[in-house]
Amino acid sequence: MHYRLAIGALLIVATGLHASPVPNSTCADCVIPLHYDSELVKQGFPSPLARLRIGDHEAAFIIDTGASVSTFAAWFAEEADLGIHESTATAVGSTGANSKLRTTSAVSAVLENGIPIHFQQAIVVDFPPIFKANRLGGLLSPQLFAPKGRAAVLDLREPNLRFKSFDAAVSELGLTRMDATEEPHVCINHESQFINRLYQAQIFAAGSTAAMLVDTGATRTLITATSRIGQSIAQQSTEEQHSQGVGGTVQTNRTVSDVRLSFVGQEFPLRSITIGASSTDCGPDGLLGMDVLKSCVLVLDTARAAARCT
Repeated sequence: MHYRLAIGALLIVATGLHASPVPNSTCADCVIPLHYDSELVKQGFPSPLARLRIGDHEAAFIIDTGASVSTFAAWFAEEADLGIHESTATAVGSTGANSKLRTTSAVSAVLENGIPIHFQQAIVVDFPPIFKANRLGGLLSPQLFAPKGRAAVLDLREPNLRFKSFDAAVSELGLTRMDATEEPHVCINHESQFINRLYQAQIFAAGSTAAMLVDTGATRTLITATSRIGQSIAQQSTEEQHSQGVGGTVQTNRTVSDVRLSFVGQEFPLRSITIGASSTDCGPDGLLGMDVLKSCVLVLDTARAAARCT
């Protein structure tokens, strides 16, 4: 049995935590190098990665815009002896499964280019065993790394992450603003005591539009069966490989071949698109995954966003 990994869309659904897991960094003008791993791509991890070191322990972390907060995998938190505490909070993964959350605090880490990162408080989640087998230490939410007054500029083509003012980034890169009705907008869960932020995008396919979560943690684009697009193409679908998300829950999906999808004015001829379930209010019609986003530059600000894809 082959599993497709859809790790993004990690949402905090219960409160009771009293500090933000936002990482603090003095990296206002630096460039954080990211990389793709061809062996991990074969296993269902096409997302950009960053290497993070805590003491003598190092692991790769998925750069995941679909994670509303940054997260440590339990195996890495235990190995690095981060001091894990129980909490009453839970999270929902991309397959809809609930996972119990634990926390750790005062974590100092270093990126591979020497940039220090400090997590005042972070969450700890049990990910599927494949994370430990490949030394994947968790998820980093790039939009939360931006210093005050800066937007996160995530170039998925290079890949790298840097920080600029939103207007400067849009002007420099000639990007399409994502604040019109047909463009993505910012989603914030105000009931959570974690600082959190996600982005919703509009796509067009099969004669209809859909509101999708911008999710660099998703292997490929997923449309819900209840969306107008999903209903339009469902009769063409066949059963596909299974997907596995946070907590290890396995879900059977269906797939449709040769779908043309439009996003920020660019058309993408996709070899296939998945029809399945999505749990996030920010993307009620599905997940916009790396099969589309790998050719894009995203500018992610606190209240607006922009993108250009080639």
